[in-house]
Amino acid sequence: MPMLPAPPLSAKPLRHNAVGAVKRLAVTVLLCAIASPVPLWASTSCYSAKAFEADRGLRMHEDLEVINLTCHYSTQGAPLQPIYSDIINRYGDTIHGWEETIAHAFGHAGHHDEVVDNFRTHLANEKGNEAGRMGPKAFCQQWANFIPYVASLTPQQLHLYLLQPDAARPTKRPACR
Repeated sequence: MPMLPAPPLSAKPLRHNAVGAVKRLAVTVLLCAIASPVPLWASTSCYSAKAFEADRGLRMHEDLEVINLTCHYSTQGAPLQPIYSDIINRYGDTIHGWEETIAHAFGHAGHHDEVVDNFRTHLANEKGNEAGRMGPKAFCQQWANFIPYVASLTPQQLHLYLLQPDAARPTKRPACR
């Protein structure tokens, strides 16, 4: 049986493939945007100093929460729950202000509950995953004293601490220069 020649290449199949690739890319970007704890556009710009502090503050708060739930005691044997509760009581209004600032930074001022909840959940999961990778003993050895440390800071010292970038726990956006 004789072999038939290959059909000639035409622009139409290539165009069809290109359109299909663009559609697949658009669907992928859409799915990533839906699954992202923070809108994708949020990571493309920088934070104001206030928003940078808010991001760092919420990171610190979620770190404290995970440390408290994982460790229970400092390395010196002090119970962490009362110290953690004191921090939350002392800085409750500040924490709420950080939430408002982050919601505004992500363009959701006024109706921010879901955005802030997703953001905070993402932060807690990061720290929880770190605890899981390290194991509770090593994690608590490294982090249990962070709660008493934060409790020892004055409001001004806490403010200055939060303005410092942390390479081990980078913010969602860099600070604007």
